[in-house]
Amino acid sequence: MFVESFYDCGGRLEHMFMVMGMHSQYLRHFLNTSNVLLQPKGSVNAPYRYYIAIMAAARHRCPYLVHVMKSKFLLNGGDPKWLQGIKYAPAKLQALSTLNKYLAHRPWLVTHDHIKSLCQGDRHTRWQVSDLVQAIVLLCHFHSLAGFCHSTGLNFEIDHERGHVFPNVIMQSPSNDTPCDPFMSPNCYEDTKPTAREHVEVLLKEMKRLREKGSEEVTSEERHRHFEKEKSEASQDFLPNDENKDSSGNANSMNDEPYCSRFVEDPEFSFQEFKNCAPTFRALDYNWDDHAYMLLTELYSEVADLLDEKFKVMRSLTYKTLAFESDVDTSSLRGAVWMYIHCMYGIMYDDYNYGEVHHLLEGPLKRFIRTVSSVPEKTTKSLYDNFWRDFRHSEKVHVSVILLEARLQVGLLYGMRALQNYHSKS
Repeated sequence: MFVESFYDCGGRLEHMFMVMGMHSQYLRHFLNTSNVLLQPKGSVNAPYRYYIAIMAAARHRCPYLVHVMKSKFLLNGGDPKWLQGIKYAPAKLQALSTLNKYLAHRPWLVTHDHIKSLCQGDRHTRWQVSDLVQAIVLLCHFHSLAGFCHSTGLNFEIDHERGHVFPNVIMQSPSNDTPCDPFMSPNCYEDTKPTAREHVEVLLKEMKRLREKGSEEVTSEERHRHFEKEKSEASQDFLPNDENKDSSGNANSMNDEPYCSRFVEDPEFSFQEFKNCAPTFRALDYNWDDHAYMLLTELYSEVADLLDEKFKVMRSLTYKTLAFESDVDTSSLRGAVWMYIHCMYGIMYDDYNYGEVHHLLEGPLKRFIRTVSSVPEKTTKSLYDNFWRDFRHSEKVHVSVILLEARLQVGLLYGMRALQNYHSKS
């Protein structure tokens, strides 16, 4: 896969794929989906697709991803003038700016009216529904990918003026059932601290207790109460001011601000927590399997199946390990991470017990999840270091991949719901 990626990326192995390569089974599905998303279709040509990617990455102030997409934009025949800023791009691309900012920061505000304004606007800015659905998927894909780049602390590629490499790190392509972790030796847990073992043992006991309790009936009232509790707590003490910086300085250097802000409108617009219990999106009424996936199958069939398969691979990906323990069923832990992200954005599943989120996700992990999923540009090394302190890097990257896919599905659910409302009325 690294060889394939090397050729697909024009003779380079990009840093984000090197990190994703710790989970090769997932990387294969990610690359397949990404390649199809960037293939020209309809009136959305290659330069348009890469510019949409730049717009999406810029919303989360991700200079790494903006730089990569700018290079590919030019390689695919893009007009260099467009890179001076959004106001130099075609009016049709500029028209996506409002949808871009809402999908990136407050997707629950995307409505039928946003879709209508794009599909029935001026002839220079008007989008066909079949083309707009592609733009929405591209925006959501690169919003979530920007979060992954921030969460794993990716450095610029070597051709960037601030780029550098780590010559002593040797990446090896892992087998499908073994995570590759070049930063930690196989014997890294031989002298594990007692506190580390205690932490893992407590988590294992909690997971076992919840599995055994799974057969017990949890009332719908209890599920709803746990959901509202987690949603409410997620908006409290979200990101203290002292977390905005790490030992090396600002999480998002001000030097990167103009680099990204030129590609967006209203750059100060950002995530707003669900204060005072914003309306809840019930998955029973609109979900991926029964609604969003079916709409995509109708309007963008070649990507619908790829996305669906990628979600399924991510939800089932496991190595049955937890730090230094093996043969562990981590399904409840992985599920809690996924559900917590959806909960943050007001999406409730009636058949899930949100008490598991409370019992399985420690405070530092919740803070990392909240930051990466909503304001990834504020992710710092300390946030990464402070959760699961005694786990492998590959396990932390596994969390980042879950965040990528869960946040992608959040954006698609809100975007497809608005599109479906418009589509059914037109």
